[in-house]
Amino acid sequence: LGSDEVTAAALESSEPDNVLKEKMPVLYWRQGLFFEHRKLFFMLRPLIEDFAGNTGVEVLASVGPNGRHLMGLIVDQIDKLIVEWYPGLEIVELGDRVSRVQVSIPCTQCLRMGNPYPVMFSFEDCAAQVRSRSSIKCPAHPEVESPLCDLVPELLLLDMPRKFFLDTDEVKSSRDDDSKLGEGGFGTVYRGQVNSRDVAIKTFSEKDTDEASAVFKELRKEVNILKRIDHPYLVGLVGVVLQPLQLVLELA
Repeated sequence: LGSDEVTAAALESSEPDNVLKEKMPVLYWRQGLFFEHRKLFFMLRPLIEDFAGNTGVEVLASVGPNGRHLMGLIVDQIDKLIVEWYPGLEIVELGDRVSRVQVSIPCTQCLRMGNPYPVMFSFEDCAAQVRSRSSIKCPAHPEVESPLCDLVPELLLLDMPRKFFLDTDEVKSSRDDDSKLGEGGFGTVYRGQVNSRDVAIKTFSEKDTDEASAVFKELRKEVNILKRIDHPYLVGLVGVVLQPLQLVLELA
């Protein structure tokens, strides 16, 4: 797989099959969940102490379309619980925006190589790489990069139906003052076209890489809401472009 673009293979294989719709037994106990199927497994359990001495929650899921889809659902629920039940953990002001919740992802290549102490990537580093690459270099084996679709499938929206992904050349916009519709904290909205259809294009800012994780979380929240909307009086989702990061909506 190429390292300088989001690969079509990862997107084309993003559709889960019917295993997620089957009623299968789930093993659960007071502090965890475990599910195993011939096409999928996942585990949610407390992390007593990681390699750096941190405590928290560990989420494991199988690699592949089903695992990526399920990981997206689990991550969304965890984020929702933090916001609704523990809002003080979400953001703390220390001069800059610093999250008290640290997300670390073990290098999948280290795990495949049998390394008992895999390199841990930060969520922020992965988010910054997703803007322009499909993999990330690991210092333990720089010659073999780790695919971001396995590390952070939720950032690549790989649990979203394939029909919502747009190619860069499908989205046309002049991005000048005449076509500008509005501006917000995470980007600017322009008038544009997709396959000769008038649309509104929200282009997310790429100036501050430190805000990359916040940008992707904002995008994911919007997509999760908009993809369910199908009403003649509400603006619906047309699609998403990952590189550069753009959200395409119906033009009101």
